[in-house]
Amino acid sequence: MKESGDVVAGGEIFAEIGEVVSGAKPGRRSAEEVTLFKSLGLAVEDVATAELIYRKALNEAPSTHSRS
Repeated sequence: MKESGDVVAGGEIFAEIGEVVSGAKPGRRSAEEVTLFKSLGLAVEDVATAELIYRKALNEAPSTHSRS
């Protein structure tokens, strides 16, 4: 697959961003794995995806609040 002006990566597509965000497929499992994301849609889709990733990160982040 060749497209003008695009970076073409070798290998297979493991998942689409929606599958990773929804948890249907895992994201990277090690620092050696590479994530390549190509936005093909509207800006509103990018913003919605970013919000989902942000909220998921907040839910998975270690708590910085101490319990008394």
